[in-house]
Amino acid sequence: MVGTATYVFNPSRVRHAMVDAFVRLVCPECNKEWQDNPADLQRLRSNFSCPDCHATRRLTEFMRTERDLEAVKQFQ
Repeated sequence: MVGTATYVFNPSRVRHAMVDAFVRLVCPECNKEWQDNPADLQRLRSNFSCPDCHATRRLTEFMRTERDLEAVKQFQ
């Protein structure tokens, strides 16, 4: 007799796995590139400072790609 497997979708496990994701950031002033956990970043419309040159702009201006921006939006 062949058994059947039952799979249960658990959103909390998926959300936990996504917390380990990283987004790519780039400073519009000095071009420093780095990665950060999207769950650790502040609100997209808040001011954000480059850790290297300390240029301050909206966090959205530091997102390297649209994919990075969308990833951060999922955590806010």
